[in-house]
Amino acid sequence: MKRAILLALITTALVLLLRTAAGAFSDDRVRDGVTFDVKAEQVFAGTVHGKPMLFAGRMYFTLWTGNGAVAVEIGPKEFVERSGFKLSSGQMISVVGMPIVSASERWCWPEK
Repeated sequence: MKRAILLALITTALVLLLRTAAGAFSDDRVRDGVTFDVKAEQVFAGTVHGKPMLFAGRMYFTLWTGNGAVAVEIGPKEFVERSGFKLSSGQMISVVGMPIVSASERWCWPEK
């Protein structure tokens, strides 16, 4: 009897763990519906231009690279504020990420 209870508990724990893992792997989409692709990662090296700006609830900054300007998403405004993440204009940095450009998402940075 003890063995049956132990087996039932272990089976239940495994099912819950597998279900949680499956949910985590299937939920890799950001709110904007873009799936992150590790194979598409690139390194963008350049100079920070201006201060981070808020757009649609997310913080972005402009990174001037050898190939032009790139808008880099830092994350949700609340996360950036809590983390204390700071950038200075003129600071040289490298960013690892996936480029995302679609015709409906092209917009120009307002100059300040």
